[in-house]
Amino acid sequence: MKKMCFGVMVSALLLCFSLRGIDYIDIKKSFKDIHFPFLVQSLAFFLLVSFLKSLRWGMILSPIKKIKQKQLFPITCVGNMAIILFPFRIGEFVKPYLISNSSSIPLGSTIATIFVERILDSLCLFCLVVYMLIALDIPDWLIKAGFGFSIFCLILTIIGVFLYSNVRLKNRLFNPLAKLLSDKIYKKLKNIFQTFYEGFQIFSDSRQILFAAIITVLIWISIALGIYSLYFFQGLHLSLESAFVVLIVMAIGVSVPTAPGLLGNFQFACILALSIFNISKADAVAFSISYYIFGVGTYILLGLVFIPLTDFSLKTIKQKMF
Repeated sequence: MKKMCFGVMVSALLLCFSLRGIDYIDIKKSFKDIHFPFLVQSLAFFLLVSFLKSLRWGMILSPIKKIKQKQLFPITCVGNMAIILFPFRIGEFVKPYLISNSSSIPLGSTIATIFVERILDSLCLFCLVVYMLIALDIPDWLIKAGFGFSIFCLILTIIGVFLYSNVRLKNRLFNPLAKLLSDKIYKKLKNIFQTFYEGFQIFSDSRQILFAAIITVLIWISIALGIYSLYFFQGLHLSLESAFVVLIVMAIGVSVPTAPGLLGNFQFACILALSIFNISKADAVAFSISYYIFGVGTYILLGLVFIPLTDFSLKTIKQKMF
């Protein structure tokens, strides 16, 4: 409850900063020059993102067990919705739980596959920051924030890959526990670690990890194209490169734990990113509203549509995961 209250306070504070000094008549004017054909194009890209995420997850899971997209896509959509609606990103555990519950894959392994997804996303983010540094004149604070976030994720990546490839080190980490814990608890912990370790099997197949990396690049490009299409819908005249900058700032911004629905940090990050390109605050707020409704809203709607096709249950998930 305390964490929830803290998240709500952070969200409220960021919303206040985002809306401070805004003339709501100017926001209304920003919606007068809209072009609906570009909205359809933007929605198509956001739908493509969900499919590509499902495709990538299936590839990461394939060394453990091949699962058809007919089963994976609904779970991916429900998982994306949960990440948005649940506070502190605990929705990240919904996908692993649902696929583990509907297949023979251990929960530890499915959780590990989510770590693999984040590793691939972090590598892509790092490459985007490097490209932006070379191609665009962006503020120092964005360079520092981007590199700081990327380097942190890269360190976790290196640690994960190193642990996966070093069998002796894994044994050294667990052997001392045998003397400290009861045999039953030790075996249980070792089994959890072993199943978690199995979720990283894709790293042993260079061809599969390359395809997963390519799909990750396509995911990020599709999101950027969705943002770029929303520019035209909103009547903003910005470059495609600026859409990638907005994407980077948004990725960092929504990683901050706040209230359910990404409220506050989503709007603040969006407005902050557009301010780099001298977009007025009224136009930036209007764009953040459009992006939230049609971008975030697409993921929530897809999740709601596919919930009946999964065994999603908040009570069961809470009992098993926490």
